Amino acid sequence: MIARALLVVAVASSLASAKPRKAKKPKQAPKPAPAQLEPEPAPAPAPVPAPVAVTPAPVAPVGKPRVAVVGDPVVAKPFAKSIADRVELVSTGDGEPRALAARHGLHAVIVVSAPDGTRGLAIVYQGSDGSELGRVEAKAGKFVAGKKLGPEVLARLGDKLARSTAPAPGAAVAAVEPAPAAASSTSTSSSSSSSSSSSSSSSSSSATVSASGVAASVERPARARRELVISIEERPFWRRLRYNDDLDRRLRPSDLVANAVGIGASWRPFRKVRNLVVVGRGELAVGVNGSRTPDGTEYSTSSSEWSLGAGFDVRIAGARVGVVAAYGEHRFSIGDDPAMELVPDVTYRYARGGLVVEAPLGASWELTITGGWRQMLGLGGLTEAGWFPRATGAGLDGSAGIAFHITPWLDV
Repeated sequence: MIARALLVVAVASSLASAKPRKAKKPKQAPKPAPAQLEPEPAPAPAPVPAPVAVTPAPVAPVGKPRVAVVGDPVVAKPFAKSIADRVELVSTGDGEPRALAARHGLHAVIVVSAPDGTRGLAIVYQGSDGSELGRVEAKAGKFVAGKKLGPEVLARLGDKLARSTAPAPGAAVAAVEPAPAAASSTSTSSSSSSSSSSSSSSSSSSATVSASGVAASVERPARARRELVISIEERPFWRRLRYNDDLDRRLRPSDLVANAVGIGASWRPFRKVRNLVVVGRGELAVGVNGSRTPDGTEYSTSSSEWSLGAGFDVRIAGARVGVVAAYGEHRFSIGDDPAMELVPDVTYRYARGGLVVEAPLGASWELTITGGWRQMLGLGGLTEAGWFPRATGAGLDGSAGIAFHITPWLDV
C-alpha cells in the first residue's frame, strides 16, 4: 500500500516539475513573389475634330438694298431712275448676276430688256445665290419700257427686293463666275425671248475700288447684225454745173440748192452666211424751187437716183467694215424748152464699187462713212448730138452721217 502511495506521489511530482511542451508553429506557406506591376497604358489621344466648312451667312440689307440694273441701256436708264428712291443703285456694267453681286456686294441684280420692241421685261435675281426672285413684263415700246417697268417691279416685287440678301464679305468671286460658251448663252435665252434680228454678244468688265466706292467699266458689247434694216435719210444737196473751154460763151451755167429724201434697205438673207448683205437705195428731190440761171430765170427740176447691189462685211475693232458692188442710175432733168435746151438732161448709169464703215457711238447711235467709185456706163442727154457726143465720164461719191436706231429694224 505504502509502495503504491509512494509511486503515485513520485509520478505526480515528476509531472509537476516537467516543463510544458511548446506547441509547434504550423508551417507558413511560402510568400508569393511580388507581382511585377505593368505600367498603365497611356490614354489614347482625343480625336481631333475634322474641320467644318462654315459658309458665311448672307448679308441682309440694312436700310436700302444695294441694287444694280443691267441690260439694254435704253431701258435700264429710265428704269433705274424710276426706282432710285427705294434702292441704293450701284454702277457695275454688264455681267452674270451672281458674279456681279459677289464682286460688288449687291443684294439684288435686275436685268432689263425689250425683247421684241413691244414689251419690256425685268428679271430680279438675288445677290447671295443668284436665284430668281421674280420677273415682270409691261406692254410698252422700247423707249418707254423702262419708265413703265420700274413702278411695276416695286409694286409686285418690292417686298422681296427689300428682303434680298447679298453675299457675305470675302465670298470668292471665282466660284460664281459665269460658265463659258453654251452655259451662258442658255441662261440668256431662258431669261428673255429675242427678236429674229438679234444675236448674242459677249462683253468683259473690270472693277476698281476707291474711297468713293466701287466703280466698274464694261467693254461695249458687239452690236448684233440685224437681218433687215430700213433707213430714212435726209439729203440736202447743191448742184453746180459749169463748162470748160466754152469758147463761144454760149453755154449756160446752172446752180441748184435743194432737198432730197432717201430711203435705204439692207437685208441678210442667209442665216449661215450672216456677213453677206443685199442693199438697195433710192433718193428723190423734194421741195425744189427750180434751177436758176445767172439772169434769175428758174426752171422746174427733177432729180432721182436708185441703186441695187450686194456686199460683204466683217467686224474690226468694234466697227463693221464692208465692201459693196452695185448698179444704179441717177437722173437729173430741167424743164426748159426741148427744142432749145439750156442745160442738158442727164441719166447717169453706173457700176459702183465702194466701202462702208459703221461704228457704234452708243446704244442707239451709229456713225456711217461711205465712199465709192462710179464707172459710167452711160451719160444720157450729155452724149446727144446737140451736146457732147464723144463725152466720157467717171464719178466718185462719198458720205458721212449719224444714224439713230428707232427700232431693231428702223434707222433715221
